[in-house]
Amino acid sequence: MNSLDKITIKGFKSIRNLENFKLKNLNVFIGGNGAGKSNIINLFKLLRNIVNDDLGDYVRNNGGASDLLFNGLKVTNSIFIETYFGDYGYKFYFRPTLKKFTRNN
Repeated sequence: MNSLDKITIKGFKSIRNLENFKLKNLNVFIGGNGAGKSNIINLFKLLRNIVNDDLGDYVRNNGGASDLLFNGLKVTNSIFIETYFGDYGYKFYFRPTLKKFTRNN
């Protein structure tokens, strides 16, 4: 399998819209506080959890679905991720839903 060549991220944490971000064998992220460096790393952790079928654990351990969205659920209603490995592309689209749980006595 080819390595990750480029990625598009929309609506994830502090990343409103990052399109066709090209990656190489070695990548160094430089920027001021709050620029999104750590959130790019967290995005790869999210993808790892998806592959390992642990999405729920990732969401719970990172403050809930609203905390993963750019400026929260009131501003952003979904996360879009597109990855390219050579000629192969994969799209991930997340839209949190709120469910009301009740306890039967």
